Amino acid sequence: MTTLDYRYIREENSTVTERRLAAIRWARRALRPGVVVVLDTENTGRPGEGFVCELSVIDTAGVIRLDSLVNPGHPIESAARRCHLTDQMVVGAPAFRQVLSRLLHVTAGAVIAAYNGRAAFHTILRETRRAGMDPEHLEDPAGWHCISQARSDWLGHPHHYLPPPVAHRALDRCHATLNVLRDIAADRTTGSTVQAS
Repeated sequence: MTTLDYRYIREENSTVTERRLAAIRWARRALRPGVVVVLDTENTGRPGEGFVCELSVIDTAGVIRLDSLVNPGHPIESAARRCHLTDQMVVGAPAFRQVLSRLLHVTAGAVIAAYNGRAAFHTILRETRRAGMDPEHLEDPAGWHCISQARSDWLGHPHHYLPPPVAHRALDRCHATLNVLRDIAADRTTGSTVQAS
């Protein structure tokens, strides 16, 4: 199975310290201008399931590249309604197929980072196929990175999934995820210094 973990790290014989340092170096590379965009979605069901009803993308400077409600063509379940999205809010929103061309444009040439990269990757591919459209560069798993894995490695828990920071909408979660990336790059928890390569 293809993994969507961030690069530079996934050697099984790496020590906890090596993984932490690699996570810091990776985050510093990711924060260089034009390298990474951060993506998040809100779905009609549980994370990784259902249909997209909101899609947001920001760059690592925090500039909003895409922020749109999406009409999923299906009812929004209670889990998503807790995030303040309702069926009424998405009635006039564009369908995913209408948002896809902009998504392709704002992610072209960049690595796409999401807190749970695997779920985001599969969600976007599933929606693109459902729309009967070409996913282009979005279907390349090498173009997607998983910030949760970098965070776990950085905090010394490489085999544990740590939940994302609490945020209720896709754009808010993009900014929260970017802050996680910045924290890793700055190594704010331990205060140690690491040379970025």
